[in-house]
Amino acid sequence: TATDVTHPIRVLIQLQRQQSDPDYGAIGIYVLANNGPAEEKLGVCDGDVLARSEFVTANETLVELVVPTNVWPSSSDSGVKHVVVVPCTYEPGIVDTFTLTVYADHNISLVPISNRWSVTRALSSCWSVQNSGGCRNYETWQKNPSFTLSCPPSRSNDQPSSWSAMCIVSQPDPEHILPIGFYVIDTTGRTRCKGTFSLAPEVFGQMTFRRDEAPYTFYACTFNPGLAGDFNVQVFSEYPCTLEPCHSPRR
Repeated sequence: TATDVTHPIRVLIQLQRQQSDPDYGAIGIYVLANNGPAEEKLGVCDGDVLARSEFVTANETLVELVVPTNVWPSSSDSGVKHVVVVPCTYEPGIVDTFTLTVYADHNISLVPISNRWSVTRALSSCWSVQNSGGCRNYETWQKNPSFTLSCPPSRSNDQPSSWSAMCIVSQPDPEHILPIGFYVIDTTGRTRCKGTFSLAPEVFGQMTFRRDEAPYTFYACTFNPGLAGDFNVQVFSEYPCTLEPCHSPRR
């Protein structure tokens, strides 16, 4: 974070890890603009990536960038804005320690994100010629794979009646990307969240989860009927939610 920013800030970020053995795989850095409801970055659009380093098997990598003034928080901003630095390994499941250092020509602070949202388990499914019903332009849209989004019963008056959530549908195969989107429908049939249809690896949308509207039905959709491919669904939220496959297709 930075305050009183009146000019673009030049930033150099250094990632060092303890292990230099190539068997530990490559490391890299993403720098992302975050205008979402949470401090952590939950979904990434093309325009969110401010910079990225090369992934290298060495014990150190660097990324340099100039961050525009309009990316930093200001009193006139209506939403949350942060610059998020994500140090990562190329492959999942690598255990190691690292040091992250930031140099800049303006006073900035680097703060770990500790207030992380709850997340449902990622559910894997697929569209087939039989169940990909397309978007709402088609009468068959409710044939799409569907999931039940709910929450545990409230056990005290301290638990809120509503909270922010973000729904995500992603495609795991980068060589087979379909135009996809989704709808989240409450118990009365009203749409409470929509993932804008895009030819992209993932689509996401923000919603307000309300206990009195749940359980919701989450439809993961292709834009056109009859398309086939794999996908994952997941929900991040301020308070715990559950996501399960519907027992039978909604038609």
